[in-house]
Amino acid sequence: MTFATQLSAAFTPIGGVYDTPSITQALSWAQTFVEEYCNRGENGFDLVTGDTAYLDPKPYHQALLPRIPVVNVDNVLAQLPARFNLVPTPLLGVASGTGGSFVAGQYYWVVTALMPWGAETTASNEVTAIFTGSTSSIALSWPAISQATGYKVYRGYLPSSENILVATLGATTAYTDTGTAGTGGVPPSGMMWTPLINYAWTSDTGLIYDTTGQPGTSSTLGPSWPWLPASLKVTYDHGYSTIPTSLINVAVRFAQQYLENPALLLQREVGSFSERYAGNTGGVGIVINEFDKRIMDRYTSISIA
Repeated sequence: MTFATQLSAAFTPIGGVYDTPSITQALSWAQTFVEEYCNRGENGFDLVTGDTAYLDPKPYHQALLPRIPVVNVDNVLAQLPARFNLVPTPLLGVASGTGGSFVAGQYYWVVTALMPWGAETTASNEVTAIFTGSTSSIALSWPAISQATGYKVYRGYLPSSENILVATLGATTAYTDTGTAGTGGVPPSGMMWTPLINYAWTSDTGLIYDTTGQPGTSSTLGPSWPWLPASLKVTYDHGYSTIPTSLINVAVRFAQQYLENPALLLQREVGSFSERYAGNTGGVGIVINEFDKRIMDRYTSISIA
């Protein structure tokens, strides 16, 4: 249940003497007050699944997720140099004078791999062919790349300048280019999102950290933390499926105060004389007792710069 749903249910037995609009306003204010006090933002306690956070790890290869409690971490990606990893067999090309429509000239090809986390690798080694007729083709082949879900074939007219996307393929590792027109496109360069392994996280603080201590370590699942020249991208679930009862009770008490003092006037007592008034110092006429403060402090999200 959401914070609003639980708060409304908890307030129902004591809200009979107030009209519905007043109660709705009071509960909304009380929820917002608690969320802001706890540095949570709007609906910051509710369960959110599949959220994405971009982090810059601190020294010792750790970072803090911005929302707690962390319920689950689905995956962790890092910006790492893209690569094709054609080892040990490179991209090969076998030219033929038949089967295609290439005009005479020299051509160049590269292949990239499509990875399951949405990234496209950098280009493979380059192959070239010189055609002398007008019916030429070339049979390209390459080794399978671990985890690749597909491949892209690029062609160009100058070395290292492939700018025509010839084909987007599935898991096949061969393609015969017969001279199809293709579309504009160039292989990516630089960095790509790469999944990391060997990490752990803590629920109550949002700390996520490396568990290997082996810079540059690789496995079949990709490079492991902590070799991180750039950011982390973390997909995770956070919040409460059921908001802690103690926190709901605090919000109920604040809602009661609001209903008694909807203008949030400050109250001052001198002897037996008590008066509420509009202050000019930004004060709010809500009393936070020490018990409620300790409860909210327990659920306050603290950012560490």
